[in-house]
Order: sequence, then C-alpha cells, then structure tokens
Amino acid sequence: MSFTLISNPNSLKLGLTGMLGSVALLLTGTTSAHAVNITATLTADNHYGLYYGQADGSGLTFVGRNEKGASGNPGQFNWSLPETFNFNANDGDYLYVLAWDDSINQAWIGDFTLPGGGSLLSNTSDWVYKIASGANPGESGNVPLLTTVASEIGSATWKTPQVSARQGTAPWGTIPGISSQSKFIWHDSLGYDSSSDRNYAIFRTKVALTSVPEPSTLGVIAVAGVMGWMIKRKQKASQAQ
Repeated sequence: MSFTLISNPNSLKLGLTGMLGSVALLLTGTTSAHAVNITATLTADNHYGLYYGQADGSGLTFVGRNEKGASGNPGQFNWSLPETFNFNANDGDYLYVLAWDDSINQAWIGDFTLPGGGSLLSNTSDWVYKIASGANPGESGNVPLLTTVASEIGSATWKTPQVSARQGTAPWGTIPGISSQSKFIWHDSLGYDSSSDRNYAIFRTKVALTSVPEPSTLGVIAVAGVMGWMIKRKQKASQAQ
C-alpha cells in the first residue's frame, strides 16, 4: 500500500479519509472468526454424552460422557459430581446433550462458559429436544454411534422441554461446580416413565454458538502506522502555517 504526501493542509482530511478506507479494507481482509471456546460442566441422572456440530448434524463431534453404571467415580452416584470439559467448537455450531435414564428419577443439569465471559445454563428457555428412535443404551451401555446421532439430529423436529427443577431439588440436592441458576431439565417428567424413556433424548441449544472476530496483527499494525502518519502530517501542517 502506498500513500501520497499532502502539501495542502486543507486537503489533509480528504487524504486521510481515503487512507482509512484502505485500512478498513485491509482489516476486512485479515479479520477472521475464531473458534468458540467452551467450558462445559454438567451431569445427568443417569447418563449423557456431550457433542457439538451443525444444525443438520454435519460436523458432529463427541466431547465426552459420564460414568457407566450407577456409581460415581468419584461420588456416590454417577450424577453426584459433574464432569468438566474444555473444547473449541466452530462458529454456527450447536451444543448437544444426549441423555438417558436407568430408572426412578431423571434429569440433566449444566453450566457452559462462552467466549467473552458469557454463560449458557440448562433451562427450558435456551434448549430444545427430540426423542430419538434409538433405544435407551441402559445402565452400562455406550453412547450411540456418531453417525447414528448425526442422522437423528438431521431428521429432528425440535420441541421445548416440559419440566425443570431448581438446584437443591431432591433427590439430587445441589450439584457442586454448577451455577445456582441452572435447572435440572427433562423432556416430559422428572420421574421415570417406561413408555417415554425407552429411547434416549437429544437436547440442543436453541441458538447457534458464535465467536467474537478479532483484528489480526497485520491489521493492528496498519492502523498504528496510519495514526502515526496522521499525527506527523498534522504537526508539519501546523508548522508551515
């Protein structure tokens, strides 16, 4: 990029306007969206798998799950203490929590830290769900195959979860490491229903994840250079008067 020196102080503003336009183009060309860094802390009664991917199920990525069986490791039950995961999703991705129950009570609860200090909590406002066609994997079962989950997502008709309960609700009490504003949520009832819980459920964030674009180093250098040039030219113009 080349700049033409301006000898007439009255035309300084016009010259700077053109250069700032050039810098804007430079910034546009060198600014890119970053990955969306997520810290997720969650648990479920009884089992869950955490994923991220696009709305149609493409790019679906498995992040992690809780313990198999009924016991916690540590913790008395598998839902007693949450797991925490840190990972990078992509702009436009959604978070997915695949969950299923063994018997009696059922729910999951989570707290997700987003870029810029924002947060996303489990509740009936920010999540939707679908009942999958796949069978409940059971107490010691594996999460379904990734291709199977992606297919379920691709054909989903999403609905609003019907029930929630605050932290401290029996039998779960207060789950440490999760916001007091997070809710235990489920699709139909917090008590086991053999007719609706013979399949696993998939919960999805209602809104896609987004990152905050940041200017590249080259763009910052360009702005600094132009600002320095502006100051020098203004000083020379003042001295010439």
